[in-house]
Amino acid sequence: MGTKAVSKLVYLCSIIISLTFMAITVAGAFSSYTDPNKHPLLGYIGTILPILILINLFYIIYWWIRGRIWIWFSLIGVLVNWGFITSMFQYSFDKENTEPTIKIATYNIRGFNNEPTGYSAKQIAGYMQKEQVDILCFQEFNANRYFNMDSLYNTFQKYPYKYIPRQSNGGTRIAIFSKYPIKDSLYISFDNSNNCGMWTDIKVKGKDIRLFNVHMQTTELNRNRHILAKEVQSSDSEREKEALENINRQIVNNQKIRANQAKLIEKYITKTEKPIILCGDFNDTPASYTYRTLKSNLKDGFRTCGKGYGYTFRGLLHLLRIDYIFHSDNLQGIEYYSPSLK
Repeated sequence: MGTKAVSKLVYLCSIIISLTFMAITVAGAFSSYTDPNKHPLLGYIGTILPILILINLFYIIYWWIRGRIWIWFSLIGVLVNWGFITSMFQYSFDKENTEPTIKIATYNIRGFNNEPTGYSAKQIAGYMQKEQVDILCFQEFNANRYFNMDSLYNTFQKYPYKYIPRQSNGGTRIAIFSKYPIKDSLYISFDNSNNCGMWTDIKVKGKDIRLFNVHMQTTELNRNRHILAKEVQSSDSEREKEALENINRQIVNNQKIRANQAKLIEKYITKTEKPIILCGDFNDTPASYTYRTLKSNLKDGFRTCGKGYGYTFRGLLHLLRIDYIFHSDNLQGIEYYSPSLK
């Protein structure tokens, strides 16, 4: 085959590949509108949407350099996902405020890494005090035999009000610590899952606010990454293939579980007449059905007053935003940020 023929073949393959990725990326724009129980493939596409957008950006540069009309197709792939892009990148002007304010933090602390001396818990408590946080929403909150629950209570003693529901096995999973009085509360269990939700009514400067704290079904990303890395090192192609198939099944299955959990939480949100703040680790991106269902008629705090790039998951090249704070329309977002802490 001559040089000219090879060049034409490469050009044709480039067109086919870029159009294929454009089509898949466009499909991803509809992933948040479709229940993964009915359309699991679209849910899967939504999970990898950040990667798909990056590929389209690559082809935009590629076709721009080559001066080809195909650039417009890659542009379409990006522009139809503008809503997702603005859920990851925001710029907002500083807002002046004369009304009473509260500062809330949501944090999946992974059991403080089971650290026996309480160092992690003390560092987190110190940081929250420094930042003058009024209310803490924790996920994966639990003690260990060396640094027990009384030690944790003492560590966060600056927050005199708390609600830490016990699960059926006696353990804990989520917690709210507050500088303001907690008037009422409810634990929300999820069927066949250690994950759960809760709400508390908190009296803040004369106003009742219902605060939801949720931890949706895990993605198991960290565990699956370790499993896959182990199988790759084994140099056994069959084991690698089996591991990938298991991971794909888990991703799809966990999306379905999160969708059902989100529907349950939405029912509680819909019935609430008080101002609402919803915090938590959703384990899903803004392109997901879980995100859209939980957001419902609430506002995404990052969209209303965030700045910069809003990732919250350290792995996968910082491509994922899976932790959120939403608020009802009768509350105004002043500032929203996600610090990069060790």
